[in-house]
Amino acid sequence: MLPCNADAVAAWLASQTQWRLAPSGRLAGLDYAGARAAVAGAGLRWRRVFGALRTMEAAALEAQSEASAS
Repeated sequence: MLPCNADAVAAWLASQTQWRLAPSGRLAGLDYAGARAAVAGAGLRWRRVFGALRTMEAAALEAQSEASAS
């Protein structure tokens, strides 16, 4: 991992318990209020990591979609 991504990865790991689930049980997206609290609890700045967190969220949702299509 590049050092410039360390905060984004730490935010992602801190937020992993903050997913909202669709009625089907699939991931629907991150609960941003919960993720923000988790990020703050990890000592990170929300504004600094939010964009990267959304990018990783989108990639996780895409991967889930691709996995369920196969």
